[in-house]
Amino acid sequence: MRHFFRNPTTIAATTRIWNMTERFGPLPFLSTFSIKSHSQYTRSTPAYLNEKQNHSGCSPSKLYTILLVIRWPIGGIRTWISYVYRHLDPTKYRLCMILPEYSEHSALIADLQRLNPLVFTLPPDYRPTDFIYTLIRVLISHNVDVIHSHGLTSAVYSSLPAKLARTPHVATLHEPLTESVFPELKNPIRRQLLALVLYSLDKIHCVGDDAKRNLLAVFPNLSRHQSRVIVIPGGIATEPIRDSITRDFRKELDLPNDTFLIGFLGRYMPPKGFRVLANALERLVRRNHLSKSPMLVLFENDGCMPEEIRYLQARNLTPYFRILPFTPHVGSTLKGLDVLVMPSFWEACPLLPMEAMVAGLPVIGTDCPGLREVLAATPSIICPTGDSEALASALKSQIDLPTRLQAESFRNKASCRFESRTTALSLMRLYTALLDGPE
Repeated sequence: MRHFFRNPTTIAATTRIWNMTERFGPLPFLSTFSIKSHSQYTRSTPAYLNEKQNHSGCSPSKLYTILLVIRWPIGGIRTWISYVYRHLDPTKYRLCMILPEYSEHSALIADLQRLNPLVFTLPPDYRPTDFIYTLIRVLISHNVDVIHSHGLTSAVYSSLPAKLARTPHVATLHEPLTESVFPELKNPIRRQLLALVLYSLDKIHCVGDDAKRNLLAVFPNLSRHQSRVIVIPGGIATEPIRDSITRDFRKELDLPNDTFLIGFLGRYMPPKGFRVLANALERLVRRNHLSKSPMLVLFENDGCMPEEIRYLQARNLTPYFRILPFTPHVGSTLKGLDVLVMPSFWEACPLLPMEAMVAGLPVIGTDCPGLREVLAATPSIICPTGDSEALASALKSQIDLPTRLQAESFRNKASCRFESRTTALSLMRLYTALLDGPE
């Protein structure tokens, strides 16, 4: 594999193949491939991450290298990787990671320090060609046994290098395949290019049954290759959440004791339904005789937050929300709230409601695909998707008759159901099947 990529003819051919995409119009997240010099790479990458680590003490016959390609190391993708990979067997696997330096990337690296991962980062303003070139550099300089792309965009970046290197390639689809998330699906030619990427994968990992149904509905030809499509539900590290200390938001925000704290911890994207929650809050505050004053607690992230804040302000809701910095310590944050609201239109397999249920926090969600799987057979309240009136009624019900006791009594069952060790074991079995054949 190394000799293959070092061959100048191979590099030139790879460049020409990627340049062929121009005739169809480049995808927004996939520009023309070009090879940058090594010196250019080292200037744009922190030196301490650009150095090779010494793994001479590891036995190559027993230690497999898994390369994680992570285009979006934020939100649910970051937490999924953090929760699952911490349980990988360090005597059998070592991790390499390629990811951009976004706001949450350092938290992800810190979470996986037990595995001593070899990390390659790119600046936030990198070009897609930089990402692909970094991937090729890693394949040249390291004996990668499995490439694991997290997200469809990561799979697009990795597909051709994986094929050229003849390295098993797995992709986890963390997001629903909808036109709102992937506008490329509206274009028949770009849709076909995405299909070719998916067909090239050795395994496609869906994080839930709804996610698998969505994949096969968008790309029905994959039904002929269902053995490549597997479902491994997500999970969380339950112990840190159970043992976390409750955060006192009323003291932190100088709020009266009769304040009812409504938490929204999702990203500010249309599929997360934030405006449905804003409309529900507007309906709620207009109601008379509320026993507690509602307060929406928000957290900064990489989404389009200013636009959503203006949406709240335009409805005269400024006295009813507070904004706090991002925090990776979700357990104490959830315990300090009175209810978590997830007004989503689509999810793949959301981890946030799992975290809330393990923390003993009531959850109000919707019956959208993905989320309904997680909330099924739990004390959570499920509202019709997109119905702000039903959501306002559910919030008022929590204010008047809170279900905190029921949520806390469900904590042990939630811990067993959503433990990420189960996900990690299934993932390691998948790697074993790719490397050594089925057990």
